[in-house]
Amino acid sequence: MKEMYSIYDSKAEAYMEPWFTENDQTATRAFAHSCNDKTHPLGQAPADYTLFKIAKWDGQTGRVINEETKINLGTGHEYVVPKNDDNHDMFLQAELEDQRNNPHSKLNGGVE
Repeated sequence: MKEMYSIYDSKAEAYMEPWFTENDQTATRAFAHSCNDKTHPLGQAPADYTLFKIAKWDGQTGRVINEETKINLGTGHEYVVPKNDDNHDMFLQAELEDQRNNPHSKLNGGVE
C-alpha cells in the first residue's frame, strides 16, 4: 500500500495533482528538496505551498482509501534551510529529523 499526497497552492487556491510514495518520510523529503531548489516553482515561493497526505492506495485492489481528514505535513517555508555551505543536505536532513522528533510539529500529524 502506498500513501497519496498533494500540495496545496494558496495563491491558486487549489491542490496540485496528487502523487504516490511509500510514506511521510519520502514525501517530506521530496517536498523539502523542491522547496530548497530555487530553480523549482516550489522553491521560488515556498510559503505558498502546503503538503498534505490525502489518501492511501492499495495496488492489490486498485482502491483509494481517503483519510478522514487531510493530514497537514507543513508549509514549504518550514522546510527551507539556509544554503551557506557544502553541508546543506546534511543540515536539511538534520532539520527534518528534529521536526519529526518534535511532538508539536505538523510533521507529526498536524491536521488541517
